[in-house]
Amino acid sequence: MNTKDDDGEKQIEAGFSLKFWVKKIKEAIVAALVSKKIIALIIASFLGLFITLFVNWRQHVGNLESEKRRLRAEILLKVVEGQNIAETKKRMIFFMDTKILQDDEDSTLRKIANTPDLLPSFNVDSPIPTVTITNASLNPCNKGEIDGCWQTSVLGRPGDVIAVQIFFSNTSNIPSMDTKIFIRPRRTTVFNQLVFSGGVSSSTVNKSISETTLKITSSKLHGVAPMLNQAKWYSSLEQDDGHVVNENDLYDERSGGFSVGTIPPWGQGVLIAKFLISN
Repeated sequence: MNTKDDDGEKQIEAGFSLKFWVKKIKEAIVAALVSKKIIALIIASFLGLFITLFVNWRQHVGNLESEKRRLRAEILLKVVEGQNIAETKKRMIFFMDTKILQDDEDSTLRKIANTPDLLPSFNVDSPIPTVTITNASLNPCNKGEIDGCWQTSVLGRPGDVIAVQIFFSNTSNIPSMDTKIFIRPRRTTVFNQLVFSGGVSSSTVNKSISETTLKITSSKLHGVAPMLNQAKWYSSLEQDDGHVVNENDLYDERSGGFSVGTIPPWGQGVLIAKFLISN
């Protein structure tokens, strides 16, 4: 009896032992699978983080390149338009020295920065100002600057006719394409004082802009109005008959000015418009 009892107990112990190890094995397998899932999740997290960082880096590089292109375009636009050349030159040199702005292989930007005065421009060293004025009722002038008739400021009375002249000279070796001339009269903070801003612009040559002043001698407030069909432009100072001017474009800021087409190298001329001081 004792032998059978011992055998039974051994079988029971063996059964419990087998169940124990089967359980342990199952737990180990589950743990391994869970560990693999955790490792996979960790790898996926790191991969996602890497992809996010890479995308952000690429966006940063792209934004930086876009900003460089915008900066380059802004500087070149100011140079082409002749806006504050001295300050633009300083900015260009600083940006290139600090590597913010990458120069071309032929050092185009640095050449522009060092010699902005060599860029194609209108009215360089011209003896005739870009914008001049005269009281045509009291002192009519011929086109161009003859005996100093055209001035940079003038007095006027109600009812007087005021003539404004825009002089343009393509002082460069390249044609001035899509050349436009504009005049903009505006009031100032001074009583009965008006300013005529004007100039000439082009898609290939630096523009030239200046202004002239009209002081109306009256105790009452007055203004000026363009005299219709009185504006004419002359493709040379020797030309007698002027060309018709689209006055809507000439005075309209949105149009950019009245187009006179292409001006050849060293070609010059004038546009004269007339205004009436209101009574």
